[in-house]
Amino acid sequence: MNFKLGLIGAGNIAKAHIAAAADLRSAMPGLRITAIADPVAASAEAIAVETGAKAYADLTALLAECPAEDRPDALVGCTPPSARVDVVRQALGAGLPVLIEKPPAHTVTHTEQLLKMSQDHPDLPCLVGFCHRFTPAVDTIIEQVNAGLIGEVVRYENTFAANLPHLQDAWL
Repeated sequence: MNFKLGLIGAGNIAKAHIAAAADLRSAMPGLRITAIADPVAASAEAIAVETGAKAYADLTALLAECPAEDRPDALVGCTPPSARVDVVRQALGAGLPVLIEKPPAHTVTHTEQLLKMSQDHPDLPCLVGFCHRFTPAVDTIIEQVNAGLIGEVVRYENTFAANLPHLQDAWL
């Protein structure tokens, strides 16, 4: 099965998705990244060279210029939260499923807009990559909440506790 993926955004999180796609190739040998869109041409070109994809200035150009044989079957929005409403609008409008990174948006209003767009396209997956929900510690917390051992959760904060000096002052 061939599956073509497009990345919108060529920053650090795009690199994580490239690695994830590489890991999936044993189960999905036809998976390939065919398009990358980023307004920083050098960033888009670097990922294009690494993956064999074609680089585009933005999602509008990708949708207009990508040849049919390379047109993605789905998109991954690796943009800052403030750009995601436009990415999702264009993706769903083009009939493409889309996975966006977390947080889904930078305001509650934009998050509500994303939800509405997703509801308006019930046949197209529009997902948020809350990857940490699959970690064993989170599973344990959910089990304890569901069993009534913790009580009502009104706030949850996650701290990455590892020796990652490059992330010490990074916004996540």
